[in-house]
Amino acid sequence: MSALAKLYSDSEINERRIQQSKTALDDIWNLLTLAQKVALNKLNHFGYQLAFTRALDGTYLAIAICDGVTATIDFEGSVNLNPKVAIR
Repeated sequence: MSALAKLYSDSEINERRIQQSKTALDDIWNLLTLAQKVALNKLNHFGYQLAFTRALDGTYLAIAICDGVTATIDFEGSVNLNPKVAIR
């Protein structure tokens, strides 16, 4: 049994991961332009969730995923539902 498991219960560990994950998504959200935030909010109604961003020519490309389907949102808020983005 690891030392971490001795100090924290499973529920405490999971709660810490959720908090860290929320903080990371908040940091990503703050990188987006207003146009990207509006477009992402519209995609959220269809089940898309912000996954990560990629730096692109001084701006960020937002990547959203829904049931394994990827969408990208450029800095102007244009949505591409069939992007050529490799996700590992």
